[in-house]
Amino acid sequence: MSLSGRLSVGGGVLVVGQEQDTRGGQFSSSESYVGQIHGLNVWNVSLSSSEIQQLASSCGYLGNVMAWPDILAGINGHVQWLNTSFCAGRSMVSF
Repeated sequence: MSLSGRLSVGGGVLVVGQEQDTRGGQFSSSESYVGQIHGLNVWNVSLSSSEIQQLASSCGYLGNVMAWPDILAGINGHVQWLNTSFCAGRSMVSF
């Protein structure tokens, strides 16, 4: 799905790994993500397929709206921190 041309208003809350029944709340553990996440970034532009492929195999890029270190700083819930050899010095989280 392309989101090109759509406006997103600031001031919201980014929820990753959890389905919410109301805006910003009513979370159920049975509807939570189970798995690992590393290097989640958010940009204010659409990335091309080649840009995405390049980002998937490199460590030097951070989103210009929300970057992985910002996301790590706001993590809540039952999360396990894992060491990874990919992008040395950056953490991976397991939900």
